[in-house]
Amino acid sequence: MFNVVASTILVRLMSEAATPVFGARNKTIAVPVDEGFTSVMIDDQEVELLVDSGSWDLIVIDGHWYEEKFGEVACGKPHSGCFFCPVDAPCDFDKEQTVTTTFADDIVIERIFRTGRLVLAGNEVTRFVYSIARSTGNATERSAIGYFGLALRPPGSERFESPLYQRSVLETLFQRNLIGHLSYTTRSNGNQDSPFLSGQVTLGDTIDESDLSNYMFPQWTDDGIHHRAFAAVSVLSVEVLHPRRVARGDRPAKSFLDFSGRRTNQSAFRAQIGTGFTGLYLLYPDLFEEIKKKLKRALRRAGHKELIWGRNENGVAYVPEGVRPFLPVLRLRLGGGGNSIPISIFPEHYCLRTGQGYDVILAGHAAHGALGTPFFRAFSVHVDYSANRIGLLKV
Repeated sequence: MFNVVASTILVRLMSEAATPVFGARNKTIAVPVDEGFTSVMIDDQEVELLVDSGSWDLIVIDGHWYEEKFGEVACGKPHSGCFFCPVDAPCDFDKEQTVTTTFADDIVIERIFRTGRLVLAGNEVTRFVYSIARSTGNATERSAIGYFGLALRPPGSERFESPLYQRSVLETLFQRNLIGHLSYTTRSNGNQDSPFLSGQVTLGDTIDESDLSNYMFPQWTDDGIHHRAFAAVSVLSVEVLHPRRVARGDRPAKSFLDFSGRRTNQSAFRAQIGTGFTGLYLLYPDLFEEIKKKLKRALRRAGHKELIWGRNENGVAYVPEGVRPFLPVLRLRLGGGGNSIPISIFPEHYCLRTGQGYDVILAGHAAHGALGTPFFRAFSVHVDYSANRIGLLKV
């Protein structure tokens, strides 16, 4: 088990990956994403992996363990991430060196490592280091999934132990001259039926100079442990804004949004930008109550007297899909150096359409800030690790 990553080795690895060959700087890889997942080939086996900007490597699930745990046909289900170790190189978690990793949602996995062949969107990478995992504790089919990481490998941290020779996915593609930059850009297709991003993630691209004026550039917030391995911003305030002049059943025009009578959470906090998060997780204890209050007020103005609002045993809020036009707008102010940057998250961004007559509210209070699926629905997000730049383009 590696508890400390030698900084000199990290510097050497980053240096090796820092100079692509001439002509490679314009190379990109377009990765299709369907309900958060993408398909890759690992050693001639197709696996579906969650595209996660909160992870940095490529993790598949031990198929033999998965089927023993969840049934013989479990690996045939979508998004299982199953990989079957060959007979001549079996996965032996008892004899091989293992690494234990804990994710932000407290999912714990145990991993072993392999070197093999990756095929990603038609691009082949040989001698690619990946890991094969089993979940520990009370694992479920929903939590035991594979990951395609978009982050960089963090400096020494006990949460992210791994062999010193393993680079992140982005760094490997960059070092092999398959992409021109240590960057990615997300583009949502507007799908509101999935708790995760659907659309495309482009690896290695840059913002065209002619488009710079259309972007907002919040300041990248450093982390004392992981530095800038994960994209994060500072949220200076959160406002819950109710629309006025709402016609019965109609979505109000943006010009008619009323910013009076606002309730603001003024305590600044750091929020990680993560495609693996399904919601907006904000340090705002009264967020649900404020959304409920604004919704109730808007419905009354439109002549509706009854408010139907539900919470399940996990604290997830849901409302009838017909009330979406009356839900409030969430306005966040992000740190932007000398200025703050206001962004608006509309109900169509933070509502999950279930197809069962109600919408799930993908926003809530949490101990640690995170900007997930609603954020990626509202903005095309560009993250450039080399330039330490985060760019937001309204969708």
